[in-house]
Amino acid sequence: MRLLCAKTQKLVEFFGDAIPPYAILSHTWEAEEITFQDITQGHSYRESKKGWSKVIKCCQQAIEDNFEFVWIDTCCIDKSSSAELQEAINSMFKWYEMSLECYVYISDWTYPSVNAGPQEIQKALRKYARSRWFTRGWTLQELLAPQSVRFFDSLWLEFGDKVSLREQIATATGISQKVLVDSVIDARRAMDFISIAQRMSWASNRTTTREEDIAYCLLGIFDVNMPLLYGEGHKAFQRLQEEIIKKSDDQSILAWGFCRHDRFLWRVSTALAQSPLDFLDCGEMVSRGAAAPGDGFSMSQRGLRLDLPVYGDFDDGDIVYCVLNCTLAAKGTKGVTTRLLAVPLARCTSRADGAKPKPDEYYRLCNRIPHWVEENEIAASKRMTIYIASFHRHGDLVRPRLNCRLAFKSPPPDYFIAGMFPPERSLNSLLHLTLCNQLDTSFLIVHMASNLQLPGYLVVVKCRLNSSQDDPVTPDSLSQEDSISDILDSNKHVPLPLNSSEVREKIIESFAVQLRLDKSKINSTTTIRELNFDSLSAIAIHCEIEERLDIDFDEDILFRSKTIQDVENKFRFAMRSHSRNSPMLQKGQIKIPLREIDSPQFAIVEVAPDASCQKIYR
Repeated sequence: MRLLCAKTQKLVEFFGDAIPPYAILSHTWEAEEITFQDITQGHSYRESKKGWSKVIKCCQQAIEDNFEFVWIDTCCIDKSSSAELQEAINSMFKWYEMSLECYVYISDWTYPSVNAGPQEIQKALRKYARSRWFTRGWTLQELLAPQSVRFFDSLWLEFGDKVSLREQIATATGISQKVLVDSVIDARRAMDFISIAQRMSWASNRTTTREEDIAYCLLGIFDVNMPLLYGEGHKAFQRLQEEIIKKSDDQSILAWGFCRHDRFLWRVSTALAQSPLDFLDCGEMVSRGAAAPGDGFSMSQRGLRLDLPVYGDFDDGDIVYCVLNCTLAAKGTKGVTTRLLAVPLARCTSRADGAKPKPDEYYRLCNRIPHWVEENEIAASKRMTIYIASFHRHGDLVRPRLNCRLAFKSPPPDYFIAGMFPPERSLNSLLHLTLCNQLDTSFLIVHMASNLQLPGYLVVVKCRLNSSQDDPVTPDSLSQEDSISDILDSNKHVPLPLNSSEVREKIIESFAVQLRLDKSKINSTTTIRELNFDSLSAIAIHCEIEERLDIDFDEDILFRSKTIQDVENKFRFAMRSHSRNSPMLQKGQIKIPLREIDSPQFAIVEVAPDASCQKIYR
């Protein structure tokens, strides 16, 4: 381990037990940082670099605290050596854990003046919790690993530590105050009692400069080691999960999916999450180990092997829900029946390589969220051995799919959407439904309930697929009774052209209304991250923008954009459509695919206030 002498600013290397007591710096990298070469080669210009003052201030604080040495990542690692960089990243958590003091430098925030009142201080601390330091991937372990973490503002004035600021830190990070306090005694022991999904959720809103680093910065959090392969992209996060699976039976690593935003036709996924963002809503996930002897999961040549109970058996086993022995902390309270998480899987019916899929090969469905099942209902559930591909083969198909969308713009007074079967995403004012079946008929049950103990209602929708749904329609193929205007009617959302300022204004108004923000504080340069909205708010914003712009769109636009300007640009592109009288359309150069529902049937059934549509279906 290489340390920087606080008095001379020279590097000294130590090994094993010879490592002396030292302080360590936690910060966010900025322009003109001091490098290993700046220190070792004694560059005369290093003192003119912006990062030099940070090094000096850190050294001065260390001397004041009676430390002879400090460790600073920018200059104590020779990043030109790939071997040294790999060793450093795999040892990073241990080095922070071994430090006697950790100085956190918040460069973009200043503590209020000494004359500030309590309200002004509290307001400033709320801004502190939004500082850049709380958004970076590497700083997560730098917060948890050290026993003593002290915070300094942009002027290097100390304003608190990990314990005194635990309330603000918990709000900013999603880490419970108990974990923060326990980490002062033993960080690894404090995290041993936290599920993998919950630890992943701590990193869900953090970013790194390089894509691979979102995995590498979590090595210490999960106490694993693995080689660094810059250039592998998102595969680094998959390798991290595979390493975790080798040493842990925590089933919550499979509990991702609460915050997926995929809206593509019958999207399928591999067994493992694509990034920590997939664990966004797992902040209270609790893992309870194996429910029965023999339950477990492991990686194999065929992919992830699951030996777990299966709930439900829909469409002759083409869709199953694999039950994980995981629950939410709030759902295990006394007097409340424990519910376990069930993740949706679909049987693979074809493969891109032409090989015939085996009956035990399944895919994880992205556009169906996991849902809860009563623990006592799965006592008699059968156990299955299922294999899920460890990587997605482009072109693999699961099953044909019919898509439709049903929206409740004005729910009945005092009623809300309590659930549906099969489970899909929902919000009281907007409900996305996707009907699917390999056969000709599809069905769906929507459960409407009331908080006033009024009778509930089940809305049952049954429909048959149009046998010619995949046949494209051109003007030449229309019957005499049909016309282009009949197909492109008002329900097809062919928007009128809007200029840039109109689009921008409507988008900003939509964000302001749904997030209850002052419209004047939102502009084209406002970042999506600054607006800080969750997945449910995104659906509400999605609905608001659709109504204002009169267009159907993929709500992924909101999450694939960095700023309001990006959202505007993508909407303007999405709104490029041919008018009803387009010469290209009239000449048959544009094909309009018709996907319709044939013979829809509806039924409404009154049920008891405490009824469950799942129990009624069974």
